[in-house]
Amino acid sequence: MTEATLTKQVFAYLRSLKAAGWPIWFVKRHTSPMSRAGLPDVQIILRGHAIEVELKRPGKKATKLQLHTLHKMAAAGATTAVVTRVEKLRELIEAFRESSDHV
Repeated sequence: MTEATLTKQVFAYLRSLKAAGWPIWFVKRHTSPMSRAGLPDVQIILRGHAIEVELKRPGKKATKLQLHTLHKMAAAGATTAVVTRVEKLRELIEAFRESSDHV
């Protein structure tokens, strides 16, 4: 599976949550010469809580800079993850939902 395929699957899942009435907002970050290196690919806001996701095709790993950025975001209170399959994102969001009154 390519990262582009994973991205399509992730955004189809996120759109399904929105269509089901979840209080969710999400955006795909695009890189450019003006963007900050190391930012995660996807930003999700779920009822006021930030979820930052780095997408990687199966078998690939996040770079040191990406992991450092995710660590700093987690230290500031965000939920962070490196996702190699859409099921992992489902599990993360479902665990977040079950552990709080956020949804």
